[in-house]
Amino acid sequence: MKFGILSIVISLIGCYFLYRFHTFIYETMLLSEIDILNQNKTTPVPELESYIRLSKIVSVSISLLGLYLGIMAYRKRPQVGVLSISFAVTLLLLSFVPFWFYMLEGAITEFKNSLS
Repeated sequence: MKFGILSIVISLIGCYFLYRFHTFIYETMLLSEIDILNQNKTTPVPELESYIRLSKIVSVSISLLGLYLGIMAYRKRPQVGVLSISFAVTLLLLSFVPFWFYMLEGAITEFKNSLS
């Protein structure tokens, strides 16, 4: 049961990491887009591309660790193991969804509507 609880905790830490990452990227890109719209610049923040790749690598690594621990827990106690495997697979799938892009799209639409 130790592996199952550890896998669940690691998966929850990974979900929190994804949440913080997406809010950071959203806030940074929103400020960049507002500057672009106000001053007619054409370049967004260039360093974010490498940061986005790094965060995907970190979140996939965390989810694979959680998946491994979930499989180890499933061998000892199937109830907790299934739950921890499902958390790890959910984290793995969520690491490839760009939530910051969808939040940014809505915010920029609202900002453009407020200007006109």
